[in-house]
Amino acid sequence: MNDVQTREQIVELIRQASDSTKAEIQDADHLINDLGMTSLSYIELIVGLEMEFNIALPDDYLIGDDQQTVGQLVQAVEELCSQSIGHVV
Repeated sequence: MNDVQTREQIVELIRQASDSTKAEIQDADHLINDLGMTSLSYIELIVGLEMEFNIALPDDYLIGDDQQTVGQLVQAVEELCSQSIGHVV
């Protein structure tokens, strides 16, 4: 899977979890502030990402930092997917 496909999958999971009506989700969008995710929808997103990509995001992602951007989350998932050892569920 290439970076574009990974990003598209992540954006789709974000869209489902946030119920965002925003026409285009940008890398600079904050998950909570810009896309209106609640703490519950954020946890659902993290679980969905872990299941979809067979990864385990670090515990600090479960906190739901209101400054977390789409781009930061995409980068974290891509890095974990590229690792051959560790962080695999």
